[in-house]
This record gives sequence, C-alpha cells and structure tokens, in this order.
Amino acid sequence: MKVDAIKTRLFKTGDNLVDFIIEHIPEVKEKSIVVITSKIAAEAENRIVQYRSTDKEEIKKQKIELIKQESELAIHTPYTWLTLKDGLVMASAGIDQSNSAGDYFILLPEDSFQVAIDVRDRLKKYYDVKDLGVVVTDSRVMPLRKGTLGVAYGYAGIEPLRDYRGTKDLYGREYKMSRLN
Repeated sequence: MKVDAIKTRLFKTGDNLVDFIIEHIPEVKEKSIVVITSKIAAEAENRIVQYRSTDKEEIKKQKIELIKQESELAIHTPYTWLTLKDGLVMASAGIDQSNSAGDYFILLPEDSFQVAIDVRDRLKKYYDVKDLGVVVTDSRVMPLRKGTLGVAYGYAGIEPLRDYRGTKDLYGREYKMSRLN
C-alpha cells in the first residue's frame, strides 16, 4: 500500500468538494482510495453554525444546545459530552471548533455515506476509472486513552470489513465475533 498525503490550499466553507479534489489531485489510478476529512465535507455542505456571541459562557451554552440537537443521546460527563450520533458513540456529537476559519462550530456532514457515494460517482467519471474507493474520515478520542483514533464515518467503493467468524484461531477455536476493519 502506498499512501500519498496531498497538500492543498485551505478549503473554504461552501467550496465544491469534488472541484476541490480535482484541483489538487491531477491523476487517480484504478484501485485508489481517496480519503476526505469529515470537516471539509461538512463545510462543503455549509454544516456550520455561527457563534451567537463572543462571550465564552454563551459560546459554551450554544455548543451544548447544538450537541443535544445533533445527538440521538447526550450524556454529560466530567470530561466531555458522551453522545450517540448516526449510530456511533462519540464526544460532543462530532461538533468541532478547531481549524475553522471563523467564529463558528463545524458539525458532521448530514450523511457521510452519501457524501462518499456522490464524490465517488463524480470522481470515477472525471478520472475515467472503474474501481475507486472514497472514505470520509475523522479523528476521535478514546475513553481512558491518550491520543486520537482515526475513524471512517462513511465510505463507498470498498469493503471495509473482513469477517473471520466461522474461521479458526491459532489453536483451532472457532471465531464467534471477530471482524477486522
């Protein structure tokens, strides 16, 4: 596997995501996978919310309102808001303030799977390839662990899981639940 990081200009809210990719990737070969951060996918959809105030307490209150609005379940803990969003457990419903060009919150894309499907369809046509994968990704914190973990929020054109259920481990025991992603 060969991984190429692509240095780009800063993505601006409302930019066309596919045009942005084409602007920075001159060629895509068969069996390539294009990985897109959920943050720019969300900004392409204008999934941003401007701060109502410059007061830090008001900004905090607004974020809590958004977390509750964007979550299927939100539980306040001493460390963060533990939320269920799009069937995934995550901190603060994925709402982010870092790396934004203005005073606003960046939400997650409306449907990361649909973003991956749409981007894949357009890139396949543009680059004239048949076998292309697209992954919408982000990082998240892991409870009681240092650092972050990369996760896929949506994908198209790849099979993300290897199912080992029914196969045997090193000692001949049958796997009951093992799937690798």
